[in-house]
Amino acid sequence: MAALIIVAIVIAVAGGLVLAIAVPVRYVDGVVCGLSWQRTMRVGQPVLEKRYSLRPTLWPGMTNVRAIGKRGAAYAYEGQAWRQLRTVTASGDDRDDAAWPSAALRPGEQVRDKSGSYTVELSSAKGKRRRVKVPERQWRSLEMGGAYRFGRNIVGYAVRVRPASQ
Repeated sequence: MAALIIVAIVIAVAGGLVLAIAVPVRYVDGVVCGLSWQRTMRVGQPVLEKRYSLRPTLWPGMTNVRAIGKRGAAYAYEGQAWRQLRTVTASGDDRDDAAWPSAALRPGEQVRDKSGSYTVELSSAKGKRRRVKVPERQWRSLEMGGAYRFGRNIVGYAVRVRPASQ
């Protein structure tokens, strides 16, 4: 019985989080007066690292697994790990210039991941300015000087963008 109550609580909390992120809680009306972007890449290299564990753990890239200590009470192994060396960032205000930063990779380096942030600056009828983050696809479709209504979630991220007349 207690397990069912715990499962119900977990489902309720997860459902609440999904709603808080996916459903707009506040609407912002305004005219687009600025667009900006920022793109970041993490550059690093894989390295071989020695690790120790109390139980045998298998994960990709593991080598030289061996029991150490009396009666195999612990395990030593080597595995691939990621060492971040630097972050490369590019940013701008022109939609046509939005590009990933150029990074000259040194021997052994790799690009680990890429992330982008796209921001719209809105001017309200009262002259107040707000900055709203939107997905890239919507950011590219917005027109400078166009009137839009942005539905923002609890975190402030735009989850719904429509022309102001709708």
